[in-house]
This record gives sequence, structure tokens and C-alpha cells, in this order.
Amino acid sequence: MDAQQQKTFVGIVLIVLLGSAACCGLTVAVGALFGYQEAQQTAASGGRDAGTGRTARAIVPEGDDDEKDDTAQRERFADEILAGLADAGHTEYVYQADQYDLVTDGGALISLANLYEEYADKDAIGRREFVERTVRGFFPAEVPTEWDEAAPHLVATVRDRIFVELLAIRSDTPLDVLQRPLSDDLVELVVYDGADSMQFVNEAHLEAWARNADEVFLQGRKQLAARSKDTFNSPSPGVYESPWEDNHDIGRALLFETLRRLKVKGEPVIFLPQRDHLLVTGANDAAGLEAVAELVSERLSLPRANTGRGWRLTRQGLVPFIPSPDDDILNVLRAEALAANANEQKKALDEKFEREGTDIFVGTTLFTDDDDGKQTSYCVWTKGAVTLMPKADFVVFIDLDEPEPDRVVAAGPWDDVVKKVGAKVSLEDGYWPARYKVSVFPDARTIKAIGLHHFFTRNKDAAE
Repeated sequence: MDAQQQKTFVGIVLIVLLGSAACCGLTVAVGALFGYQEAQQTAASGGRDAGTGRTARAIVPEGDDDEKDDTAQRERFADEILAGLADAGHTEYVYQADQYDLVTDGGALISLANLYEEYADKDAIGRREFVERTVRGFFPAEVPTEWDEAAPHLVATVRDRIFVELLAIRSDTPLDVLQRPLSDDLVELVVYDGADSMQFVNEAHLEAWARNADEVFLQGRKQLAARSKDTFNSPSPGVYESPWEDNHDIGRALLFETLRRLKVKGEPVIFLPQRDHLLVTGANDAAGLEAVAELVSERLSLPRANTGRGWRLTRQGLVPFIPSPDDDILNVLRAEALAANANEQKKALDEKFEREGTDIFVGTTLFTDDDDGKQTSYCVWTKGAVTLMPKADFVVFIDLDEPEPDRVVAAGPWDDVVKKVGAKVSLEDGYWPARYKVSVFPDARTIKAIGLHHFFTRNKDAAE
């Protein structure tokens, strides 16, 4: 397959990372709960289907011309995908404007957001080719059942753990993707690299090939290594970037020996900002870390962005890279990446709980500024709402029975809050990132003991 072709992962819900869903100030935190309450009372909107083209089209909002043009172009892209699906004989898909996806009665879902980013980045001819290739990729040829035929096309790759966690949440059946941990927050997978698409290998493939998981992972790594003979680029001293741009660059995080041969100061630090870009510098190279932070920020603006956080390659393998307090950009990138994980998990859990009829509020990770103007994260504990909170730097307590200016009744650091409230916070099994269940609001004495941290006093005053 041409290395520049954009491939579509099929048979898997396409995951749309939020980037940074973080917001400053307490107004958003209060609004998040009201949005939840309103959503419970709002019926789902209609959609357009691939068979008839009939639509409950979203109204283009008033605003500047660029915003209107972008909205119209997003609608046009959805129409083109629907038309392509219909031409291919798949008329069962319905367009949901609010979610910007395509769904079927059977539960299949195609998320359009990431695909649109790639579409918008191309010229007119490139867009037409992209739509045709994308539609073909949704329905690829079957993976060969003979090992000798399939093996040359099996390639190992790497994804954030949140990728498979979201797939599991959104699936009505146990997730059947071949995977194994690479670190606490990374997983190794194997794909069949076809002409127009990649398909993740699953247990049924192993059974057909009469091979075990270790054999398949080994074959995937061999093929990845065979495709990785080129020399890394060096955009600045002590910084290296993968040269391949073949949809497998982030998978090269598996090639430990190759990465260790790069001339860096200290242990290699690896960043995976976008699927065609792997960046490496040294843990003891301040200038290299500064340069790589700027490169990571740039690569995150590309379609199919991945994550801004990094990993350190130790003798034992990959572990999360924790920037020093002085590395402002890297700390922001890490904080926003962790928040994106939690907030995309929230989105998936909201959808799951709505399907199941489960009445529980899934909390959002938000940001405010500390005394130095740096971002610090917080979550919200609202009186009267059973909540799954993400872990954050601070917990903000909201009492909706109070007059609007006084609804923020306390805010304290996470560790201090957990000590003071005790068993009212419980770690829930089965969630990654971790979720903590709260249902009983602290009494007035505990709220007074927690107090209102001055970060939030400042924002409260500003909001008033």
C-alpha cells in the first residue's frame, strides 16, 4: 500500500480524541451538571439516511462567514460519505448531526470528526479520492485464513490504552481485539495491513491460522522491524523524528533497541503525537526537551492527532514521562492529554448509561489557573447527584440549592478532600482512567473543614 495513503480502521468504532476539553472557571462546572439534567429530558434528534438522503439537517448557526463555511463543508462531507455508502449498497446508515456520526439500527457507528479533519486538509481532487478510499476501507476484503498468505501483512502497532478501553465501553459484546500491555497506559496490537485499510487481529484470526498470540505478536514485530531500516531525521540537535509516515510510525515505540541506539542524553524520552510522527530526545537534555515540546505541539494540530504526553524508555521498558516543574509546555501537554482521556471516557460512558437507562452523572476534568498562571485540574462533586468523578488536582463542591453566587461551597486538593470525606469516596472497579463514585454530599462540618481554596475564591469572585 502507498505509504501516503490514509487508511481506515474497520470493524472498530473510530475514536475521536477531544484534544483539550478543559475549561477555566467555575461557571462551566456548574453548567456541566445543568447540561446533564437537560440532556435527560431532551429527545434524540432525527437524522439523514444513506438510502433516501432525507434529513433533519442541522441549522447553520449565525456567526462569521468562516464558521458558516466550515459548518456547510462538514455537512457536505457527511453527504458525500452517505452517497458513497449508498453507491456501495449500504443504505442502512443514518446521519446524526449533533454527534457528527453515522449509525445503523444494528449499532454500527462511523464517527466522522477525525475523517473530516483529513478531508478538509486536501484539495478538491484529493477530497474525492479520500471519500472513495474511505468508503472502500469501511468494507475491505476479508483477512486471509491461510497463515502463509496473511503473515507478510501482519504489523505490530501501539495505541494508548484509552483506545481499547473506549472500544470496550462502546461494544455490546466482550472486546475481541488481540492486545497486550506495553505499559500501564499503552497497549500493543497487531493489524492486517491491507490495500485500503488496516484491520485489527482478533482471536478468530488466531484460530483460523492455528497460531497462538505470542507467534502473532512476534510476526508483527518482525514485519515492523523490516519496514524500519531508514535513518531517523534530526530536526534539531538531540531530537529525532521518524521518517516513514506510513501509518506505522507510532508503532516504532516497540523497537526498543533501535531507539536506544539514538544518541541522546540520558534515557530516551518518546512522544507519539500523531500516527505518522514519533519523536525522541533525552531525559537529561533540557534543550532537546524544549525543542521536542514545540514539535509535539505542532504535530498535534495534524489530523489523527494522538497524545501530547511522553514515555521514558528504561531498562524495564516504557514508563510515563513526568516533566520537571520548569517544563511548562510539556506539563500542559501532559495535563491536557490526561484530561482528554478522562473526558472521552466520560463521553463513552454517558452514551453507555443512556442506552442502559442508568441514572448516574459522569464527571468532567476541568482546568483553572494557579497563582503562577499555570493550569491545574479539578473535578466537581455536586450535591444530590450520584457521580463518577475523575481524579484531579482539586475537588470543587457545588450545592445547587444555594443562590447562584454561593453554589460553590468548598474546594480543596484531592488528597486533602479524600482524607476528610473518608468512605464517601470509593474507587470503582473496571474503569481506566480511574473513576471514583460519590453519592452522599459531605455534611456542613466537613465542608467547612475543606474550605474554599483561593484559586476558586478568585474565580468565584470573577464569575460574580
